[in-house]
Amino acid sequence: MPPKVSITKELILEAAFKIVREGGLKGLTARHIAKNLNCSTAPVYSTFKNMAELEEEVMKKARELLIEHTKKEYTEIAFLNTGVGFTVFSRDNKNLYKELFLKGDKFIDIVNEADAMLYELFKQDPQHIDLPDEIRKRLFTKMRMFTQGLASLACAGLLEDDSDEFIIELLMETGACVIRDTYKQASENTSEGFRQ
Repeated sequence: MPPKVSITKELILEAAFKIVREGGLKGLTARHIAKNLNCSTAPVYSTFKNMAELEEEVMKKARELLIEHTKKEYTEIAFLNTGVGFTVFSRDNKNLYKELFLKGDKFIDIVNEADAMLYELFKQDPQHIDLPDEIRKRLFTKMRMFTQGLASLACAGLLEDDSDEFIIELLMETGACVIRDTYKQASENTSEGFRQ
């Protein structure tokens, strides 16, 4: 007789994550998880207080995957890599992206934590490290808004070309314009200026 498999919190979370990644939160039920793990629903109910707690844990895992994508080196430009990773995440993880960013503010705390992590990555970019914080925040916000729009199009399958190469090219072109404009406005608004 084979040994009984222990159903751990990690196994439940992995199964739940897979369910949401493939079909969104609507498919996340204790019964569906139990079927995936070939067990009863008891471990799910004894491990998590309720399904809302499990959903929260799944979305935190989604945030971790998003940050992983933004840390990859698609190019030699760290700030560009963040935008590319964000867009690639939306293209390759449509259901996770929709749940985090397109279905209201249910997970706003997790989204805000992701934004804070992305901003910290941006602050470490040597190309913009000497920017005054106010200018850096303005630049980050502008690019974040454009990138989320692009990511939403990629998620919806509305980009004619959703290859990594096209995403890099588009973000590079737009980013160059936004960066140039932000630096120009900043130098016009300060008598001291800053190093470009």
